[in-house]
Amino acid sequence: MGSIFVKEGNRECKWVCNSLNLPLRLQLGDIRLGELRLDGQTQLSDLQLIASWNERGVELQQLALRRDDLSLDLRGSLTPQGDWPLALSGRLQLPEVDGKPWQVALQIGGELQRSLQLDADSSGYLDARLQGQVQALAEHLPAELRLTSRDFQASSALPPTLRLQDLQVQAKGDLAAGYRIEGSANLPAEQAPMPLQLSGRVDAAGADIELLRIQAEQQHLQVEGKLAWSEAFSVDAQLDWLDFPWQRLYPLDEPPPVTVRTLQAEVSYREGSYLGNFAAQLQGPAGDFSLSSPVSGDLGQVSLPQLQLVAGQGRAQGVLRLGFAEGIDWQAMLQLSELDPGYWLAEMPGNLGGPLNTAGSFNAGALQAQADIDLNGRLRGQPGLVFVVGAADVDHLLDAGQLRFQLRHRAGEFGAGEQQPRLGEGLIAFAHDNDRPAADAEERRECRKLLVCCGHGVVRLKCAHYREK
Repeated sequence: MGSIFVKEGNRECKWVCNSLNLPLRLQLGDIRLGELRLDGQTQLSDLQLIASWNERGVELQQLALRRDDLSLDLRGSLTPQGDWPLALSGRLQLPEVDGKPWQVALQIGGELQRSLQLDADSSGYLDARLQGQVQALAEHLPAELRLTSRDFQASSALPPTLRLQDLQVQAKGDLAAGYRIEGSANLPAEQAPMPLQLSGRVDAAGADIELLRIQAEQQHLQVEGKLAWSEAFSVDAQLDWLDFPWQRLYPLDEPPPVTVRTLQAEVSYREGSYLGNFAAQLQGPAGDFSLSSPVSGDLGQVSLPQLQLVAGQGRAQGVLRLGFAEGIDWQAMLQLSELDPGYWLAEMPGNLGGPLNTAGSFNAGALQAQADIDLNGRLRGQPGLVFVVGAADVDHLLDAGQLRFQLRHRAGEFGAGEQQPRLGEGLIAFAHDNDRPAADAEERRECRKLLVCCGHGVVRLKCAHYREK
């Protein structure tokens, strides 16, 4: 005799499973069902059942069914006496992932009213083995499971250094207290493997990620958080980055000019929107600097309402918004004070101050930009002033031969009766020049470094670096 616990509202009901000794034989020769629909939606298709019931119990010759790209084929027997011995074997065909087939061979045996042993071998996309035991009819579904895999790569687009080797995940508990999760793996990073560790708990309402950590000697990347899905999906997460050598996991041909030394971030996501903050210590060509801001947004845009950059004696602060629903668009309102761009661009040392307001978009290969910028100071050791207005498609200007390098005088003196330029106060102007061939590769590189925005009339960018043709 055994029991099945079922909840009806706030009440918990117990069904008792007795031994069944029925004086009959029942043969289901071959039942086929093309499609099963519920509320107009296809739930199952290609259902096939061949089974019999005799004095020994239920003999399942075949149970086959399909739903979309998932199919299941089972065979086995159940004896409805004593503790109801059960033996099942079969194959589960899962949808292809990353162009690879994925199937699972199943073996289930034991006593239905006590404990069932589960043994599943996954092959194809994921080569792994799942073993454990489940008390299928016990209250709150107690279970203990263990997943192991020698080598797993989630996507062929990822570098080999991001494979999971010697993967082990264990789960133990029940739905009332939650299932305790412990996991470990190694990432075959350059120079030396990096161990990965997971600790947490999951139940019917959500999951607690107590620790997800990648260790590299004394450096680490760590994530903690909570996920809830009983009602609306929500996430609360914290990130801690300590000088993590990520390029050992994702190698680049050339290292970026800026290195993240420390980063602490928090984010909360609910009903499609998120709110959080971050604070980072970074290192660039000219030394250490910091970047911090609150963050808010949704799946189509992100805003940094109190962005603050501190680099030595210089700083930049203001508001930045990025949109990515259709292409990329931006809006920035920043105030600079004694800021040295050399902290992240080694070839652009200087000292700049003043307002920097710009907005624009990049969509379908076209760049549109508007700016109102008035920066005073020095750049590359020379007096510098940036005064820019207008909008343009940058690639069109560069490719159509509409680029001209000129020496100009101070921005306030442009117009009729322009004065002659003086050395050290040069200004690069971009304008129509159809008689001029397209910019060569060297000019193009310089333009992309210096160009804030340009127009199809005369748009001027004051800078200490110039080259006269």
